[in-house]
Amino acid sequence: MNSETVAVFDNYIEKHGSQILAKLRSIETRENKLVQDFANLHFVRENPKYHGDVSTFAHSLGVVECLDHIYSFIFSQEKSEHIDVVALQSSLNLLPFKLDSHLEKKIGNHPRKELLFFACIFHDIGKLKNFTHLMKDVDKHQVKGVAKFLHHADFGSHYFDHEVEDLNELKLKLLHESEELDGDKKLSIEQKQVMSHFYESAIFYLDELLHEFSIRKEFFKKLELGHDERKYVAFLIKNHMKLIHLYQYYSDMLGAKSKSRNNMLNGCVRTIFEMSDEWGDKFIDCFMLNFSDLLESVHSSGKVTKPLYDFFKFCMLAYVHKAELLHDKGGMVVDDSGSRFEKVKTVSAEQLEAVKHFLEHEGIGAGFIKDESALTMSEKEFRGFVARQEIPRKLMGGVSKELNAHR
Repeated sequence: MNSETVAVFDNYIEKHGSQILAKLRSIETRENKLVQDFANLHFVRENPKYHGDVSTFAHSLGVVECLDHIYSFIFSQEKSEHIDVVALQSSLNLLPFKLDSHLEKKIGNHPRKELLFFACIFHDIGKLKNFTHLMKDVDKHQVKGVAKFLHHADFGSHYFDHEVEDLNELKLKLLHESEELDGDKKLSIEQKQVMSHFYESAIFYLDELLHEFSIRKEFFKKLELGHDERKYVAFLIKNHMKLIHLYQYYSDMLGAKSKSRNNMLNGCVRTIFEMSDEWGDKFIDCFMLNFSDLLESVHSSGKVTKPLYDFFKFCMLAYVHKAELLHDKGGMVVDDSGSRFEKVKTVSAEQLEAVKHFLEHEGIGAGFIKDESALTMSEKEFRGFVARQEIPRKLMGGVSKELNAHR
């Protein structure tokens, strides 16, 4: 185990305690495939556009350092020049629960904070063999030696938890994307050859992940990482890119014109609602990993951090006021810039019942309409959803009529 990794592990164990890291630290490197694979990220270069001109190993340690500073503030009120504690506290104060208490709750035999930190260390392990170094003319930027990755969050999640159905689904996705290369007129022959080899390597690595999982599983037993703990870690890793994409969209929104800006603002809010639904009680856990990843990227790229902390607060406002924004007629939330979140107009329970009654009267079963999901849709989204159920087109007019009549 190299000195940098040892220092990170020892620092965290001393400050916060960690059964997992202590066990990982005690296992000899030659027997420790997990640490070997992590160390091999030294040989993978990040794209400077996203994470600075560093190796994936250095980036990962940087993300770990960011989360460590955040933990030190949350659990010990220890301030650091690496984080804006005032901005951070302002956002965390919005939560309807204490974050330290939430992170102390256990998944299996380990507290969330320990598993979250573990996931943070290995969040980019899916980049290990799942990359290609782009040559000149392979992409529009004509950059040499920059790594490009394929679905690395999915690969990383399968490192810790193999679900054969999910693996097969990912393999089919890769095969489909590979087949589409031939019809892409924007790519040169050289580009297609490189990308085709890229997909072949990625599919081979996916098979290798599945084949070697039983070996990794035995190693996870030594760390006392059971099924629930591995599921949790895999879930966090699988979803660690989503906030990064949203932050890019949010940044574009800030520079947009007024009308477009409001539409984009609402789009950001809806995305946070979707994340909240998908992530459930792991929302803030996923968010902390995503935010640490973003914070390291901002630091390593030499950018200012204020927009990122503003984004943090924006997300917390939308998350905390979700019910109010969706259902309360008078509900309104304003972000720091003064822009208001428009109330999302969703279909009402009365509208749903009217549509169900109409369809059943026409001899169409309405069992496909699930209230919990449908009540989060706009009328336009709901009409599209109903239409996709192969409802006769002549009946869609009746669906619209019922929606309009029961507003």
